Amino acid sequence: MRGVRVSPLALVACALVACVAACGRPARPPRPTAEVTGAVTYDGKPLPEGTIIFSTPAQGFFESFAIRDGRFQGKACLGMRRIEIQAYRDSAPVPAGTPGFPSGGTWKENYLPARYSDMSDLKAEVTSAGPNDFSFSLTSDRP
Repeated sequence: MRGVRVSPLALVACALVACVAACGRPARPPRPTAEVTGAVTYDGKPLPEGTIIFSTPAQGFFESFAIRDGRFQGKACLGMRRIEIQAYRDSAPVPAGTPGFPSGGTWKENYLPARYSDMSDLKAEVTSAGPNDFSFSLTSDRP
């Protein structure tokens, strides 16, 4: 039986890959969090379902929680947080054969005004002392 020959270049490449894998950035320490709960209404009624996002864009992190029957809960990072709320419904039909939709279906649209989602000015301060119970009363753009 003959031995396997490995080129010196292959050995250097393997050593480099191992070094890069082991010498990555140090892990960030976990960010402190606190329990958050709350309510979301839309035109005076509990939002049936949606998503609420607690974000800190400057630091690049966020947490999202499901809204069911106007209520949400979860653990969010401490500090002043930007709030985005989204709720989707079916809109226009998707033609059969559209890439990603071979059988057709419907497009989804966020029906909440942009001032509550991608253009949101909503804020909430999450503190370790709590209670972090937030209420958001949204209204449509209709007169």
